[in-house]
Amino acid sequence: MKSLKIKVFSSLVPHRELVELHALPLPRKGQPFDYQRYQPTRIVGNKTKLGLYGCDVLMYLVDITEFDPVEEMIRDVYRKTDGVDILVNVAGTAIVGPVEKLDMADWKRVIDVNLYGALHTVHAVYPKMLKKGAGHIVNVASLAGLLALHPYNGPYCASKFGLVGFSENLMYEAVTKNIGVSCICPGGVKTPIYQTARLKGFKKEFIEEMTRHMLARAQEPEDTAQAIIKAVKRNEFLVVTTLTAKLVFFFRRHLSPFWYATMKAFSRRFIKFSDKYRT
Repeated sequence: MKSLKIKVFSSLVPHRELVELHALPLPRKGQPFDYQRYQPTRIVGNKTKLGLYGCDVLMYLVDITEFDPVEEMIRDVYRKTDGVDILVNVAGTAIVGPVEKLDMADWKRVIDVNLYGALHTVHAVYPKMLKKGAGHIVNVASLAGLLALHPYNGPYCASKFGLVGFSENLMYEAVTKNIGVSCICPGGVKTPIYQTARLKGFKKEFIEEMTRHMLARAQEPEDTAQAIIKAVKRNEFLVVTTLTAKLVFFFRRHLSPFWYATMKAFSRRFIKFSDKYRT
């Protein structure tokens, strides 16, 4: 296990202690800016906390769904610092709804944040890591990037499956470049994504009920942060967090016929349960 000495630790919109994972795209022109959703007080508070650890902190409010502002942010980081040693992509958003109720804008919104957000930062940072001959990239995906957990989660699964695939390909490309790549696939984590997820075709009570069940088994963000640190130290690629998530992934990989039969039965019950919340 290598020691971890970080000069620059780059993340995307951290909130709560050192790492609590969530991000939102900026509103388009003509749309109102909802400051409450961006939680600026919490973000500034984390800057103060990081300062107590002796860290020099740079903060940017950037639309990660667009490459140009991300590239300019990275240029500014390199102008002001020695560069990025570790890049952690943690942005995430979700839209829950049946496929027939979703439109192309819904798919684009989720994929732009969850997949293209990471692609943009990697494309801005990875060439600089190649020149330096060192670095580590961490893409935080989800257990939903390895398997579908329940119906009505299509955009999120598509984006996270894509992120896992991109991360694996990048790992193979970087293996001779002294650049590590890790893909973290948490189970449930106690972040505001449950409160900020958008609904299509369901009453708000549906997401409240789902949130209650998901958070009952969710881990603290600090636990996910520790998993990220261990992955970087050990140069591990795929890291599934929480015992429940590991067991589920094991059944999906090694007992796939049983898994699919079980999930079909579960999905029938899930759909029957959710029908009462349909709009």
